[in-house]
Amino acid sequence: MLTFGNVIMFRKQNECYKSLGIAAAPGTHVAVADMVCKYCVPNQSILELGAYTGAMIERLHDIGYHKIVAADLDNHLTISDVSHVQCDFNKEFSLFFGEQRFDCIIASEVIEHLNDVRAFLKQCFALLNNDGILIITTPNIGFFEGRVKFFLKGELWGFGAKNYLIQRHISPISLEQFPLLLQESGFSTLEIFTAASFATRLRKLVTSILWIPMRIIFGPFVLGETVVCIGKKSSESIGSFQSADLWKKSR
Repeated sequence: MLTFGNVIMFRKQNECYKSLGIAAAPGTHVAVADMVCKYCVPNQSILELGAYTGAMIERLHDIGYHKIVAADLDNHLTISDVSHVQCDFNKEFSLFFGEQRFDCIIASEVIEHLNDVRAFLKQCFALLNNDGILIITTPNIGFFEGRVKFFLKGELWGFGAKNYLIQRHISPISLEQFPLLLQESGFSTLEIFTAASFATRLRKLVTSILWIPMRIIFGPFVLGETVVCIGKKSSESIGSFQSADLWKKSR
């Protein structure tokens, strides 16, 4: 739909699933669902951190996944018959689940809001069964529009003052940091890719003079507004990148 009175010409409207609102770029939930299908079987247990309205859970229900628990700072679910745990992801939220453990944890568009991403991942580690899967999405600061913004303003895409005040986007993670971040938290990295976009076809056409050469020079990660990262809980994944350890090595 094109209207000249607003930005609908260039920006897709917020996505919904069965009228359930989605707080992510269009295509993010599809990418996550694809990863759940790839790495999990329907009878495995799933915990969604940051469940919001329950759109992801409803999507997974429709493709055969029913052992799902929701968690969020507040209960915004508009679907029924789903267990919801209210907890703060900036704290030791694993304590709210007692002895319950999961085969897969989904944290879509969560980590950018958190005070300590590493502490959050260690809580996820504690909640996963051995060889459990962790699926994370977060804004792609290497998105081609973000590269232009950084060149012009010296500011990361999705993490400016407006994003801080309205959305509390405070913790950007780069693509190169993800494998190290996961390794430090007890996970091996299975795959990382980018997906999703608010861009309409017209916007993609208008900006093609920028993204086509960037895609050729810098590779596929300049496309897609969202980073999707899949990790696997692993006892063999041990990394120590603490300041004290690194300083000891340099002496």
